[in-house]
Amino acid sequence: MRICLHTYYEVANPYIGGTQTLLIKLAKELKLIGHEVFIVCSNLCPHYIIEGVDIYGVIPEKYVDLLRKEFNGIPSSKFLKKAMFDGENKELALMNLAGYAFDQVSRFKADIYHLNSYVASIFADELHAPVVAYHHENEEEFDGLWGRGSFDELINQIKTAHCKTMLFAASHHYAEHFSKLFETYIQAVHLGISLNDMPFSNTVKYSELTSFGRNDTSVIILVPSRFNVKQKGQDLAINACEKLLEKYDIEIVFSGAKNSLQTELEVFREKYKNLKIANRLHFIAVNNMHDLYESVHIVLSPERYCSYGLSISEALAMGVPTVLSDIPTYVEIASGYRHAFFFHNDNLDDLISKLDNVVLTASQYNFRNNEAAIEFRMNNDIRNTAMVFSKIYKQLF
Repeated sequence: MRICLHTYYEVANPYIGGTQTLLIKLAKELKLIGHEVFIVCSNLCPHYIIEGVDIYGVIPEKYVDLLRKEFNGIPSSKFLKKAMFDGENKELALMNLAGYAFDQVSRFKADIYHLNSYVASIFADELHAPVVAYHHENEEEFDGLWGRGSFDELINQIKTAHCKTMLFAASHHYAEHFSKLFETYIQAVHLGISLNDMPFSNTVKYSELTSFGRNDTSVIILVPSRFNVKQKGQDLAINACEKLLEKYDIEIVFSGAKNSLQTELEVFREKYKNLKIANRLHFIAVNNMHDLYESVHIVLSPERYCSYGLSISEALAMGVPTVLSDIPTYVEIASGYRHAFFFHNDNLDDLISKLDNVVLTASQYNFRNNEAAIEFRMNNDIRNTAMVFSKIYKQLF
């Protein structure tokens, strides 16, 4: 079966962010099952390959000049917002975005179109093939990208489109929540991580820590989300670690510093340049998160809102003690695992307390929990996601 996976965002190399990672890993698993799979996204490069997956970049001609002149050829969400939303009301703006997505995928023949946004499904009936839409953004994420009120308009658009697209969400929480908002059944399909790409080791690779640590006593804390302070909470992370620097030798690694976020990154560094922790910060961008998880002691994810949680899933699958906010999707993913430690969302004092306790106690079991990692891996294999979608594709086809 020929499967077209689509996102109107860029799939970059190195790829950073849950949606990009999900698409590549899901494509690889679908290919292992036997499907012919490719990804369509926003990119000026018409064809490239990441980890054996064919990726086709499409920028509709009317937007190419804007992309090159104002965004240096980088099709970030800022480019999409400028191109689709600038000067338009929300209804027309979302129709522009839906038309942009349709222009991209309609250039390719497929047996199934798997769209990673409900917006992209508005013109789905015109594709003349079965379509599924899998939404990865809750209200706050969606409005944060496109402007306040955009999600309400999306609800109106989906209600009036009357398309035959099957709608999915990555968690039971949002499947139930969206079902009520959109007044239609939305099915939860649990995601996971690629066990093939995340082989487990019950030890920290101390030989690799020299890239970050100053000495053998350094505790390396990884904040793995893409660099978006409002949502991902990097401000909470740096303030908590500044406080704990009074007790521990701490280094912080931020792994979400992709090119399109450099402006926000520089503003962040300038804001906190006078903190003691400032010279202990490391900003990197990597494809191979596996080696990074093996080379840190603790993962910290202080996200204020999130529609799934791929990075914490990867960390827990690697057995790394993980401190995370108690938002609904994180609770759904991580509850019951002994190496997951929750703090109250957006509460700095509680974060400091929980992180302090984890730094103090995790060293007692070498910063890894073998049994908890195995249990998590058994329950969170993305191959299961590929199997579920394969059954759905078969039923639709």
